[in-house]
Amino acid sequence: MHDLSDSKRAEAEIERQREALVQSEKLAALGSLLAGVAHELNNPLSVVVGQSVLLEETAPDEATEIRARKIHRAADRCARIVRTFLSLARRSPPERQQVDLNEIVQAAVELVTYSLHADGVELTMDLPREPALLWGDADQLNQVVTNLVVNARQALQTAPRPRRLAIAVRLDRDDPEAPTIRLSVADNGPGVPAEIRTRIFDPFFTTKPAGIGTGVGLSMCHNIIDSHGGTVELDETPGGGATFVVTLAAHRSATVGFAAPAGELPAAMTPLRLLIVDDDPEIALTVAEMLAPDGHDIAIAENGAAALARLDEEPCDLVISDIRMPELDGPGLYRQLAIRHPRLLNRICFVTGDTLSEGVRDFLNETGVPVLEKPYEPADLRAMVARLVGKLGESQ
Repeated sequence: MHDLSDSKRAEAEIERQREALVQSEKLAALGSLLAGVAHELNNPLSVVVGQSVLLEETAPDEATEIRARKIHRAADRCARIVRTFLSLARRSPPERQQVDLNEIVQAAVELVTYSLHADGVELTMDLPREPALLWGDADQLNQVVTNLVVNARQALQTAPRPRRLAIAVRLDRDDPEAPTIRLSVADNGPGVPAEIRTRIFDPFFTTKPAGIGTGVGLSMCHNIIDSHGGTVELDETPGGGATFVVTLAAHRSATVGFAAPAGELPAAMTPLRLLIVDDDPEIALTVAEMLAPDGHDIAIAENGAAALARLDEEPCDLVISDIRMPELDGPGLYRQLAIRHPRLLNRICFVTGDTLSEGVRDFLNETGVPVLEKPYEPADLRAMVARLVGKLGESQ
């Protein structure tokens, strides 16, 4: 007689670690893929968003203005979907700030709206009119909401009609000193069997067929919410189905009426000499058109090498540069500025559609250079220029 229990447990642990490694490699590959896709999509989206806003502002008649507004809304929706993809793959350290859970829910739902419609799922959303403000990382919270909604959609695919998905956000002010926000995602699918309810948040535990489920989704949700000081639980669902409830601490401003923070508006400024550096001529011209109404003197260079050649002949006040460019990229331009034009190191900002790449993240974290992610609105670009001008005034 030989007791094989230890041997079996060791084999099971080796298999679990092998599966965990495979899933980790898949997620890393997904992140690299999304980084490239986002960069390629964000460049043309920047042109569409910028030109539609400019057309809307200068439309000669109401019909043209309405058409421009429709293009702008569609492009903005595409941009939000790309940002949601990026947030799912982003593996950067948490960046806590005041965020509106309502906006996060709407962005996450927008990503799967077509899939829900195709699967015959009736979606209802009950969101408060006032912002549901909390202190957290918007990208991580977006991952949580997206995962819960996708899980519900997959559960409903095998359920008989009618298939219903209900998402609600509630503010609990019973304790004025510690208000909370409650998010619930409920479906009328097959539900979660009683025997596995205690295991659904375990890493790499899944009941889905191979190739569909990884077992990391709910575990990731639990870890993110726990790091935010909240809880995520599987609640009882009357009539069958599954209801996941996320509870988070509301931002303290919630106790005074949930007022949304006022947007930062750039003040009028003295016209500047600007150098725009981008290998895509359409993007460079769109940036120039966005800033032209402020009276700036604007020059364009197609890459870092061309920018340095121009700066050697003619100085400028601010540089607005892309990061990924041929011949000499953004980081290379920054390093050359440190040698040849050091006064411009605090007069440069980057605009990019790729902040996922490890090298880009490391460069931005190391230098602390301001960055604006594509696609952006004209107001965002003007606000960035205004902030740079403000910092220059403080240092003088």
